[in-house]
Amino acid sequence: MTSNEKIGYTNPGYLNTMLGRLFSNLPGFAYRCIYDEYWTMEFMSAGCYSVTGYKPEEIILNNKSSYLELIYPQDRKKVRSNVEKGYSQNKQFSIEYRIRHKSGDIIWVWERGICITDEDENLTHIEGYVSDITARKENELELQERKKIYQDLVELSPDGIIIVDIKGRIYNVNKAFCDMSGYKSEDFIDKSIFKIPTMIRSKKVMYKSIVKAVFSGKKNNDIHFQFKDIKGNIKLAEARNSRIIIKGKMMIMGIIRDITDQDDERRLLINSKMKTEALLNASPDMMFVFDRNGKILDYKADPKNLFYRDRNLISMHISDILPKNIVSKTMRKINNTLDTGKMNELTYELDLPETGKKYFESRIVKSGHNQVTAIIRDITKRKNMELKLIEAKEDAEEGNRLKSAFLANMNHEIRTPMNAIMGFSSLLKNTEDKEKRDKYLDLLNTSSNYLLHLIDDVILYSRLQSEKISIEEKSIDLEILLDDLYRTVRDSEELKNLSLELTIPKECRKLNFLGDREKIWEVLNIFINNAMKYTDSGFVRIGAIKDEDMIRIYVQDSGCGIPEKDHKKVFQRFYRSSLVVENSINGTGLGLSIASELAKIMGAEIGFKSTLGEGSLFYIDLKYLRANDMKSEKAINNIEPLSISDMKVLVAEDDAPSILYLKEILRKMVKEIDHAPNGQVAVDMVKKNTYDCILMDVKMPVMDGIEATKLIKASYPKLPVIIQTAFTQAEDKKRAMNSGADAYISKPIDAKHLEELISSFLETSET
Repeated sequence: MTSNEKIGYTNPGYLNTMLGRLFSNLPGFAYRCIYDEYWTMEFMSAGCYSVTGYKPEEIILNNKSSYLELIYPQDRKKVRSNVEKGYSQNKQFSIEYRIRHKSGDIIWVWERGICITDEDENLTHIEGYVSDITARKENELELQERKKIYQDLVELSPDGIIIVDIKGRIYNVNKAFCDMSGYKSEDFIDKSIFKIPTMIRSKKVMYKSIVKAVFSGKKNNDIHFQFKDIKGNIKLAEARNSRIIIKGKMMIMGIIRDITDQDDERRLLINSKMKTEALLNASPDMMFVFDRNGKILDYKADPKNLFYRDRNLISMHISDILPKNIVSKTMRKINNTLDTGKMNELTYELDLPETGKKYFESRIVKSGHNQVTAIIRDITKRKNMELKLIEAKEDAEEGNRLKSAFLANMNHEIRTPMNAIMGFSSLLKNTEDKEKRDKYLDLLNTSSNYLLHLIDDVILYSRLQSEKISIEEKSIDLEILLDDLYRTVRDSEELKNLSLELTIPKECRKLNFLGDREKIWEVLNIFINNAMKYTDSGFVRIGAIKDEDMIRIYVQDSGCGIPEKDHKKVFQRFYRSSLVVENSINGTGLGLSIASELAKIMGAEIGFKSTLGEGSLFYIDLKYLRANDMKSEKAINNIEPLSISDMKVLVAEDDAPSILYLKEILRKMVKEIDHAPNGQVAVDMVKKNTYDCILMDVKMPVMDGIEATKLIKASYPKLPVIIQTAFTQAEDKKRAMNSGADAYISKPIDAKHLEELISSFLETSET
């Protein structure tokens, strides 16, 4: 086994750990908990915050709240019962239940887990995944409520209602339908309409002709027929029908009224008419009565929905209330209704002076000799909702397509360096040729760096989507920033044979402004990486322009350019140009979307100019905020390492591969190395020994590195402490430095960088 394998950089298990960190940033959260009374969490991924409102460390080991306290009290018994049932069957379970968010809101979650047992098959732990399903659950509950309302309306209707499928089989009937005949619902449901007990056999032919006419959909006039009740009495009924869709199938709904006692109906006619008029007056719909020529005979309308503002419209023409293009369509519908007796529908759009653009639906029915009634409904809200739904559907389809392409591309992007890492790791075992081993090691290092960069991109994008990222504005010297960027790119292997240019006009030299250096650097780095990736020959240029209240920093290249059809989608997540896909250029499609999100956070704007075949220019526009009262940053120069061979270093680290790696690289630098497996031991060892420098890991058992650093610095303020951790975000660095640490280095640790850091403390180190 080689030294690299011992360390873990070529070990597939190490890669799985990195991939675990990658997927822990996806929506929802993974967890591991002890099967006890409180569901004590031992691990929760970062997605815990977006689901519960709590940070993982607030719930892990019941620090501030146990997971049991989050579960809605009425659901706790159900959750435990479900887990125990899963354990007794196949050791797996899934369940939906409610939890109380930190904000106090009740949300729904879906959980899938697996039961972990000890050697005696006793349940000890649970591992699984939890995601927020509140939106879906609320939709389900809303649908159930609507269904109940619909059922109540049907059951409370005074008229009989019967629903029949296209084969004549009864799907449902309501209580009023049963009351008319005296039979129960089971005497009708799921039976042929020709075999129900109310059927009069001598009139079977008439029934069939009625049913045929109903299903043909040609007419919707009142239908009259006779039926027999449970006592054998023959009664007369009146019915109207309409087509409806239930579970994707077309059915006919009949509304039936018993009109046997016709005299009683006449006595109720006046009251019915009064009720009808009251309903019409209460209706929000407009109603117009027109003759064949379009003359207004009567109306009920709100003037704000019309072009004409006069109070009385009687005897005026339809052209006085509608524009010409809609008048011609309406007149054709009026004449067709009068000639055929059929109802006509018309949907149109109006741009009204007071209310703006509105949509209307008009239903025109024959209401007398040579006259029609148009019932006009304002459908603006519905229409706008439909348009938004169409737009949302198109966006969702495009998003799903891009997401699928992203996942497929990610699969390729991850497996490619993994293939190289695993392949060359195997080859290293079987070769003694130094030249080949060096070549294999270089390829392993390149593939590992690529995979690390890929993980950083995905984690950063995930954080930008799910967290509120803070801004740290400091004084920035524009010339130094661009010079540092230039020096970094100049030494990059990605530059290939391209010419790198730096353009800093006179007005941009010695210019200080306030900004977040790390985020600006990240945006420009994305621009530069893209420029080098898509430029085979020519130049990459870094430059700046100063306006009165704006600084534009740009990256220009002479590469392939971007097709015009792709311009609107360049900054969309997961999007990759058609030219990139065709030429099989590596990439995740996240870079520019990350740059766009970072710019929004800083209140900056990004954009680009590009011509296919002639190159591209990407820029970020930053507000120019003068920083006169702040000290300018110092230029970052290459530090020549001092001699550190006499130093004694304490390494506080609990991960075995990391300990081995640090000892290997430090053995060539310093005189003596001590090891502490956790923060508490490190504090104790500092009290008993003299050290020149401490390398302190953050995440350790018993006592973490942050707390240990605070205690050490309280007693030995001049003893240099370098925080070394796999947490790489700006907030992590800030937390580490707030503990009193003198420097911060992120994993994977570069030996040269570590040597430079330790050397910088040589002259001042003392306990």
